[in-house]
Amino acid sequence: MLMPQLRILLWTLEGLARAWAYLRRGMPARFSLPQVRAAAPPTEADLDCAVRLIDSVARMIVPRTRHGCFYRTLSRAIVLRRLGLPVAVNIGMRNLDGALGVKGHCWLSYNGMLFHEPPDTTAMYPFFLGELNNGLLCWVQKGNDTANRIRRTPACESRTLAL
Repeated sequence: MLMPQLRILLWTLEGLARAWAYLRRGMPARFSLPQVRAAAPPTEADLDCAVRLIDSVARMIVPRTRHGCFYRTLSRAIVLRRLGLPVAVNIGMRNLDGALGVKGHCWLSYNGMLFHEPPDTTAMYPFFLGELNNGLLCWVQKGNDTANRIRRTPACESRTLAL
């Protein structure tokens, strides 16, 4: 059996490879995250250690790009869901009506709360578009004409994780 750190490393590499493939080829119509294992969720100390390892590997492998949050979020989601924590990937989009293309930010949430993210992460994305497939939530920026036609829903609350 592999040591826990080696498994986390391998799952992180898988997440980074999947993120790279999605950015190159586009998100597949049947995008899905790994199923959450039935085991009890890990302790908060184990989660902190896992997140630090994931972030360190992501910083070493992925150069500083404008898609860094996507690489980090997807690799975190894959590892944490395999460890038994049902996190959701949130994608906030902006410039929906602009000619410069859609831009945005990605983050994780757990039970409607930010997971290892700064408290102001969701401030720009107050409009909830919906959930796609298995744990992918979409948000949009305020101020877009598209967003003005969507009913306002509060974004994830800025509280820390409490297991």
